Amino acid sequence: ATLLDALDIRSHGELKYLTDSLRRGGELTLSAIAEDLSFLPAMTGGVAIPTGTSLQGKALVEGPQMVADMILALPDTLTQQTDTVMTLGARYHLSNEAYQVQLDINELDVHQFLPQDSIYGITAWLKAEGEGFDFFSPRTRLEAQGHVGKVHYGSYQLNGYDLSAGLENHQLKASLLADNKTMNLRAHLDGHLKPN
Repeated sequence: ATLLDALDIRSHGELKYLTDSLRRGGELTLSAIAEDLSFLPAMTGGVAIPTGTSLQGKALVEGPQMVADMILALPDTLTQQTDTVMTLGARYHLSNEAYQVQLDINELDVHQFLPQDSIYGITAWLKAEGEGFDFFSPRTRLEAQGHVGKVHYGSYQLNGYDLSAGLENHQLKASLLADNKTMNLRAHLDGHLKPN
């Protein structure tokens, strides 16, 4: 589908036996390329999408397992090519609610999307895996780690942040470490999650 030379979105694929948990299967792909979206900031309060931005995605379904991968790329004005700035991979199992997520951000210039803000380049990663989404259930577990290698905000270069979090059998643990020119911080949280 094309929206008045502003956005080109293409998707194709096939899903079979959606109500059969064992035979369920299929594959879907998505390709979106921003063309002329110069009208967007006036409609969204300043949010923009640069011309040439592309989003590629693929999803697979096999029985109770689901897999999705996405790639965000921005045009490089010097080389006239696109550079991958963000990748997202996710896995999910419908039977036991087990999941894995990996997000990688590489030199994403947020200022191109929020030109009225003072945030520029970000380099970071986040990964998480666990099972269940009821955080008050004893069977729910979560392990997550993240690292912020670089954040350019105004005149500040905020580098070197490490985060981790875990939940198992109601026990919550989280930590934040920051070591850069702006701050030196070590914080740790231990908690017990129960409905009452």
